[in-house]
Formats: sequence, C-alpha cells, structure tokens
Amino acid sequence: MRQSDNDGKHSPEERIAAIALMCDFWVVFPSKLEVREDLANQIITMLKRGSKDKYRPLRISTIS
Repeated sequence: MRQSDNDGKHSPEERIAAIALMCDFWVVFPSKLEVREDLANQIITMLKRGSKDKYRPLRISTIS
C-alpha cells in the first residue's frame, strides 16, 4: 500500500507494480478482503487516487 502512494518517494513503475499487486490480491482472495473491510476500503482509495494521477500509465479511463 505504501508503494502505491504518490508521495514523491516511489517511482511510477513501483506504484504501478503495487497497484497491480493489490488488484491481483483482490482477484485471488476476494473472500479474505470481504472479511477485512478496512483493507478493502484502503485498496479502493488507492485505486481512486491512481485514477487521478497525472502519470499516464496510472490513469484509468472509462470507455463510453
């Protein structure tokens, strides 16, 4: 989670890898995250921040 923050300490590549890992955890262990609602909310917050990032590969765009 710390590596995904845009705090100037982590490179975009580290942040992308951290976000991808969190997504993989959600896919592989959804029942574990349902039990830990606080952790699930942290991951959702991390994804929201990543979607607003100025670094192009981190931005998530919606398809209309």
